[in-house]
Formats: sequence, C-alpha cells, structure tokens
Amino acid sequence: MKSLNKVTLIGHLGTDLEFKNLPNDLKVAQVNMATTERFYDKNKVLQTNTDWHHLVFLGNLADNLNLHTSF
Repeated sequence: MKSLNKVTLIGHLGTDLEFKNLPNDLKVAQVNMATTERFYDKNKVLQTNTDWHHLVFLGNLADNLNLHTSF
C-alpha cells in the first residue's frame, strides 16, 4: 500500500444502522450519512450542497458499533 487516506465525516444519519452476519462469520454494519456544505456564491447568495455517503463497517468495527448502539 503506497498511501493511506484518512477521512473524517461529520453529518447526520439518514437511516438506522443495519447489522448482518455473513455466512463466513463476518459481521457487517451499514448506514447512510448526509454531509452538507454551505457557502456563498460569487453573487453572495447562500448555497447548500448535500452529499450522501453509504458507509459499510466490517468485522470488529461492526461488532463495536453493535455493542455501542444496543440499549
């Protein structure tokens, strides 16, 4: 691996976390998240741009999410 990219997403969850166990005993968690950017264009009008991200977590990360979201 030549490089590693790190991303921090701060946004709003659009769906509840979904948890699955695959046949090979791999745990999977997935969720949709929206991030919104607000900025003023050249005419000084406020613009809003929302992007949706489909996030998938595997293995121990999915297991940890499941533990921390159970009440």
